[in-house]
Amino acid sequence: MAKFLIEFRHADDYEGCVRALDVLSTLGSHLVSHADFGCEDGVHCDWLVVELSDGDAHRDLLSRRVYTDSPPRRTGRRSATPPCRECGIVSTAA
Repeated sequence: MAKFLIEFRHADDYEGCVRALDVLSTLGSHLVSHADFGCEDGVHCDWLVVELSDGDAHRDLLSRRVYTDSPPRRTGRRSATPPCRECGIVSTAA
């Protein structure tokens, strides 16, 4: 499974922040504990890094209760390993 960054925005008022927390907690308390929120800095987005079978699996995870206009982004760690000779990408993935 690959890791994906999922971003979703919510209204930039107190009620929007509370609704975002409520929606995440109905999907599972583990999502709230693994989510990062930008509200305190005025960026009313929530970010989750989750392991999924593919980028479309986020729809099953977030259901239709969470609207996200940003597609999930595949993430990965990089290392000091020399880059791939074919594509130039450095990855720690096996």
